[in-house]
Amino acid sequence: MNYKQMKLISGEELICEVVSWNDDGKNDEDNTMIIRNAAELGYHEDIEEAIRYYIFRPFMVYQQDQLLVLNGNNITAIANPHPDL
Repeated sequence: MNYKQMKLISGEELICEVVSWNDDGKNDEDNTMIIRNAAELGYHEDIEEAIRYYIFRPFMVYQQDQLLVLNGNNITAIANPHPDL
């Protein structure tokens, strides 16, 4: 499986399986990515306890196992997630 971690221009951070990516560089309008099992990565800081909690939540409600089309122009960074994730 091809999992990627992505930072979107909206500030959201995703971890998802990339099924396919149409990035031929010819047309920005065709820069789409088919993904599934998308989860948004979030965190909460407890300043009093000096602890940071990381959480995963579905990127879209009721779409956890469905294929989603993501506009590749909305991605600012892509990385391979740490194996522990």
